[in-house]
Amino acid sequence: MQPDDSGKLTPNLDGKGRLAAPAVAGRLADITVNAQDARFRLDGDKVVVDTDGKPGQEVTAEALSTAVLPLLTKSGAAARTGEVATTKTQPKVTRENAARLGLKEKMSSFTVNFEPAAYRTKNIGRAAQLINGSLVLPNETWSLNQTVGERTEANGFVDGIIIFTLVRGPFDHRRGCQVRLGASPR
Repeated sequence: MQPDDSGKLTPNLDGKGRLAAPAVAGRLADITVNAQDARFRLDGDKVVVDTDGKPGQEVTAEALSTAVLPLLTKSGAAARTGEVATTKTQPKVTRENAARLGLKEKMSSFTVNFEPAAYRTKNIGRAAQLINGSLVLPNETWSLNQTVGERTEANGFVDGIIIFTLVRGPFDHRRGCQVRLGASPR
């Protein structure tokens, strides 16, 4: 309860907190989807849009509060069921606005020669597949771990061998993979 401008107590629902609650987030997962920015690829050394951006759909904290608050004083499952409004969200980067980014050509490439191994080919290929087409806009931070995600079998990674501090041993795909962004530890 919070006082309004006249001092009268009125109910208030923390929509932001409710959206973060696992029970609510799970139920909204089927109707919400993040907007997807356009993806890029190389055509030779030229940058081209591979797939256009796609709109998303979200439930705002305000929409959730508006839908749920009136239901709190009712009883029975049917009476405490309501509809929540969704908002269409737009991608930041689309085929139409991609040219304004000034992407024209490949900036660099990097090759590391490894002795062939099926697990290595699989893991490096999977990581590259997830990284390709990434775009870092000005003032944004890009994360290898966030882009590649968990190194799990479900995400397409497999176990193999790792050489860590010159000791050869089993490699658990959950610890990392042999993908670097052109920098080597010294």
